[in-house]
Amino acid sequence: MEVDSFLGSLVMFDVTATTPEVGFWLHPEARGASHAAGALDLAARLAARSGLTELTARTLTENLPSKRSLERAGFSFVEEAIGRTPAGDDVSLAHYCRILASGEERQARGSR
Repeated sequence: MEVDSFLGSLVMFDVTATTPEVGFWLHPEARGASHAAGALDLAARLAARSGLTELTARTLTENLPSKRSLERAGFSFVEEAIGRTPAGDDVSLAHYCRILASGEERQARGSR
């Protein structure tokens, strides 16, 4: 794949005072080259610089490449639960979280 080619997309949504959820998609030709982990790391740095303390993500439980990308990018598995897709289907989702700030940093930000 060429360097100036479209690789995919990443969005942060459902942002609260401390946490956004992140979602990503890669073009099939861009998969397997750690682009997702790099984009997720960039999103984490942006979120941390914006004063957010963690990122969350969800993926279908059977989506092993997505789960590996999240784990490579520093996300930890939290739980499996039924959730609704944008299309309105109820499916089993794996929930992940990446902590962006230490407990002390989170307390200091909360006391501002």
